[in-house]
Order: sequence, then C-alpha cells, then structure tokens
Amino acid sequence: NPYHVSLFPVASLFGATNRDDWSNSFDKVDVVCALLASPLGIWYIATKHWIANNIFGISFSINGVAMLSLGKFYVACLLLSGLFFYDIFWVFGTDVMVTVAKSFDAPIKVV
Repeated sequence: NPYHVSLFPVASLFGATNRDDWSNSFDKVDVVCALLASPLGIWYIATKHWIANNIFGISFSINGVAMLSLGKFYVACLLLSGLFFYDIFWVFGTDVMVTVAKSFDAPIKVV
C-alpha cells in the first residue's frame, strides 16, 4: 500500500492552485531507503569528511546516469562532444576552475 502526502494546504497559502503538483506517493521501500541514507547525511553535515563527500558525488552521478535516457547513439555522441568542448572552455578558457577549487565547499567537491 503506497502512502500519500499532500503539501497543497501549505502551498495554497503561497498561491498554488494545482493540487497534483504538491502531492507525492511513497511506499515502505522509500521509507527504509531514507532511514538508511539519513546517517550518511548527518555524518557529512557534522564532519564534512571526504569519504561521505565522495559517496554523495558517486550517488548523484549514478542517479543522473539512471535518469538519462538517450534514444539513439548519435544523440549520445552529440551530448558527449558538447560536454567535452564545454569542459575545455571552463578549464582552459577561464580561471573559474582555479577559483572554485580554492574556495568552493559543497558535497560535490573532490578532495
């Protein structure tokens, strides 16, 4: 039996009009996964340890790849080619990478 949560009563205070945009269903597997993942988040918030940081980075990467659905090989080649030149521009064309590496503190930073 899936559970259902609606945030529409709160969202309607801020002008929301569509009830379906503010509701979500979940089941017991989602609750168990959240309970298992919560200690990692608490550990990272408390210590900013690099291992927790890298686990978050790997998890975000795996989730991103799982959500990405490319219908044709040609589309994947175009996407990777564009990302390649995008990366070259930001690494060699600007000083953004050095600035970010020296001052940015986020879960995706690899130490």
